[in-house]
Amino acid sequence: MGVTLFVVMTLTIDCNNFFLKYVLWVPADHDLLKFRVALLGLCALAVSKEWYEFLSNKFCHRLGPFAWLMFYNCGVEVLLVIKCSEGKFTEPFPWYVKAIWTCLTAGFLLLLSIAYSNQ
Repeated sequence: MGVTLFVVMTLTIDCNNFFLKYVLWVPADHDLLKFRVALLGLCALAVSKEWYEFLSNKFCHRLGPFAWLMFYNCGVEVLLVIKCSEGKFTEPFPWYVKAIWTCLTAGFLLLLSIAYSNQ
């Protein structure tokens, strides 16, 4: 579960980069985006070390400050995308996209229940 949460957070941060560019009308070659990616990339080094230590060391009971900072940063960016994207995504998802996501979610939950029962 810990690795899955880490992967989901990483993918959310990567998706936020593209959503923020679209929602806030920032050109792709803007220096602010390059600085953001470089800063988050450097923070990711510390976050991955803290996350690995938290998962693998049985004596470690707390996450470090970089991990918490990255969680809050991701949350604020998601809320910013939700707030600023009002009226931009009006098309409903096609039925096949909903079907694929339903199958993927069901498969993940099945694998999760199998992993939990083997523990």
